[in-house]
Amino acid sequence: MIVISRGKKKFIKIICSLFLFVIALILIINNYFSEQENERPKSILNPYGVSVHFTGNPVDLKLIKDAGLKTVRMDMQWSTIEKQRGVYDFSNTGYDELVNGLEENGLRPMFILAYSNSLYENQKSITTKEGLEHFGKFVSAVTNRYKEKDIIWEIWNEPNIEGFWKPKPNYEEYSKLVENTSKIIKKNDPTSILVAPALAGLNGESLMWFEELLKRDLLKYIDAITVHPYRASMPETVTSDYKQLKMLISKYSDKKIQIISGEWGYSTGKGWSGLNLNEYEQADYAVRMFLINQYNNIPLSIWYDWKNDGLDPNNGEHNFGLRKENVYKPKQSYFAIKNLENILSGYKFSERISLNNNNDYLLMFENKKGEKKYVVWTTDSLHSIKLPDGVDGSIITIYGEKIGNVHSSKKVEIGNSPIYILGSEDN
Repeated sequence: MIVISRGKKKFIKIICSLFLFVIALILIINNYFSEQENERPKSILNPYGVSVHFTGNPVDLKLIKDAGLKTVRMDMQWSTIEKQRGVYDFSNTGYDELVNGLEENGLRPMFILAYSNSLYENQKSITTKEGLEHFGKFVSAVTNRYKEKDIIWEIWNEPNIEGFWKPKPNYEEYSKLVENTSKIIKKNDPTSILVAPALAGLNGESLMWFEELLKRDLLKYIDAITVHPYRASMPETVTSDYKQLKMLISKYSDKKIQIISGEWGYSTGKGWSGLNLNEYEQADYAVRMFLINQYNNIPLSIWYDWKNDGLDPNNGEHNFGLRKENVYKPKQSYFAIKNLENILSGYKFSERISLNNNNDYLLMFENKKGEKKYVVWTTDSLHSIKLPDGVDGSIITIYGEKIGNVHSSKKVEIGNSPIYILGSEDN
C-alpha cells in the first residue's frame, strides 16, 4: 500500500488544476482563431468578369483572358449532368473541359448551382423533400469533383422571379435550399466562396423579397450577396439602389458584407428597354458600369454576357454580347473593357474627386506605389471642365488612343464616353 502525504496530495492537486487550465486555454485559443478564420473576408482579387453559355471552347476562353476578364460565370445545370438517377456525367456534358480550360487560362469559375430536374421535380424550383435531398446529392457530387479550384459557388439564379422559380417565388423554399446546400459546400470545399441569392433587380419589390431571406438568416450561410442591377437607365443610377441595399443589410448584421454585381449588361438590340444603344454606346455603358461599381465598393462585376445569343437585331436578348454570335468578331464593348483592364490593372479605386457638377465623374485610382490614374466622364451633354490641381498627363480614349495632354487647372472636354488621364510615369 502506497501512502501519499498531505503535502504531496496538495502538490498533485495543483499540478492537475494547472494541467486542466492549460487544456482549457488551448481550447479557447483554438476556438478564437477558428472563429477569426471563419469571419475573415474571402478574397476577390479582380473586379472584372463575364457570363458565358458554353462549356469548353478554347478560342472563346483565350479571348476572354485577353480582355482581362478574370472571372467566368456559368450555369452548372443539374438536369444536364444527371439524366439518370444517381449518375452524374461531367465529361460528356463538357464541364470537365470547361473547368480545365478555365484553369489553364488563369480564369476563376463562378458556377451557378441550378436548376430543377424532372427526375425529382415537376417545375423549375425545389419544392419537395425528395427534390431537396437529391439536389443536395448533386451539389455534393459537383463540389467533390471540383473542390480546391478557387471556385465561387452560387446557389440558384434569380429565385425571386417566376422565370426561375415556379409556380411562383417562395422565400421559405429558397431559404431551405440555401441552408441545406451551404452545409454541403462548406464541408466539401471549405476554401471556396459561397454566394447567393442572385437577386433579380434592386427595386422595392425585390428588396422586400430579399429582406424575407435576411429574416431567415441568409447571411449565416453565405460569404457574399449577389445581385443583378439591370436597368433601363444609365449605370450611375445604381448608386442610390446600393445605398438602400446596404442599409437593409445593416439592419440584420453589423459585419461588413460584400456585395457582388453578379449579372448586369446592356443590349444593342433595337428598342431594348427603350434605350436603342449602338455598339459605341454599349461600350460607354459597359466601362461606366464597371467603374461605378468600383466607386460603390463592389469587388466583382459580371458583365452579361460574352456572346450575342442570336442574329435578330430587334431582339434585346440576342444582343447583350461582347462579340458577335456567328463569327469571332468582338464588338466595341470588348475593346473598351480590354483597355479598361489594361490601364487600371494593379490600381484600386481611391476616391471620387468633387467637381462643380454632380453629373460629372472624376475617379482616382491608385497603386501600391502611390501612383495615380484618373477616369473622367459626364452623364450630361458634352462640355468643358476645369481639372483640380495635380490631375494632369496624357488623355486616353476608352479604346486606348492618345488624343492629347492636359495640365492641372486647365480645361478638358468631357462627354458620355470616359477618358483616362495618365500621369508622366505612364507616358
